[in-house]
Amino acid sequence: MRSNDTLSPLLSVVQPQGGVFKDRKVRVVGYAMDDTGLSSVRVKSNIQKETELLPEKERGDKLYQFSFIVNTPQSGQVELTITATDLSGRSREMKLPLVLDARQPQIRLERTEPIVEYTTRTVAPPPGSENQEPIVERTPVNKGIRITGRALDDTGVDKVVVQYQQGGKTLYNTLSLPKGKEVPFYVEVPVRSATIIAVDAAGNRISVQAR
Repeated sequence: MRSNDTLSPLLSVVQPQGGVFKDRKVRVVGYAMDDTGLSSVRVKSNIQKETELLPEKERGDKLYQFSFIVNTPQSGQVELTITATDLSGRSREMKLPLVLDARQPQIRLERTEPIVEYTTRTVAPPPGSENQEPIVERTPVNKGIRITGRALDDTGVDKVVVQYQQGGKTLYNTLSLPKGKEVPFYVEVPVRSATIIAVDAAGNRISVQAR
């Protein structure tokens, strides 16, 4: 052990990098490193007591790779604190926030209306009619539907996708929308029914039929 050690250990988490998850069990993988040797690598959180990760037989090693599983609550936020300490007593601390979201997002369809265009044709008036002016007939043609609504999620809507069938194929259109907890959307599709799919930041999804 060097008496002039002035550097704290290096500490890195390679999996996950924080974020939102839908699984209750999250594996954390990383490493601690120090040129004089490690004396302790500990983890604690707001839902569990502090635990020593570094085995007794590996104390003094310069590199320790750790891997452990966090059992998160059904929904909510967990903040992990990982602390590495070297043989000189110097420590480095890292905080890793994790959010568990096991709930599906919501889709609120506010309006679905047909897209109607009209074709016109000019026909001669019936024989013997007093009005001999040509008659213009307008025929409505359904060209699809307009869909207006909102996607909502506590941790944030990641994307909204429109799915529909056309020409014997299933087509998917990911709408260009900002991410957020409440995302309004508007889309026109060239068919009479479509499925709106919302996906949140954790990967939970929900679909709603619009027609």
